Amino acid sequence: MSPKTTIKYLLFLMVLMVAAVLLSKAQAPAKTAVPTIPVELKAKLFKAQAQQMNAQNEFAQAQKNMQDKFAALQAVIQEANTVCGATASLQLDKAGDPVCTAKPVPPAPTPVPVTPAKK
Repeated sequence: MSPKTTIKYLLFLMVLMVAAVLLSKAQAPAKTAVPTIPVELKAKLFKAQAQQMNAQNEFAQAQKNMQDKFAALQAVIQEANTVCGATASLQLDKAGDPVCTAKPVPPAPTPVPVTPAKK
């Protein structure tokens, strides 16, 4: 390759590189503007968030209240079982009222006859 051909080749490559750079800048997509959230939508968002937080707090309070009521019920049941004693158990009658009923006596086991082993 002659020096003139090499220089022409290098110049051609430089022109191609400059053209490629210029075309890439010309074809670069324009930056799009980021959308903004309207004030009304922001207000709805904050209101919904506050309502959810209030509901969550009310739910936690209701859970604690339910646990307290359940503990009170357990204490009353224990007190009623104490009144019934060891020979009776606490039951609900047909009307739903608590009553003490006699505990059933388990049947005595029947003895199994033992036969002597044969020798």
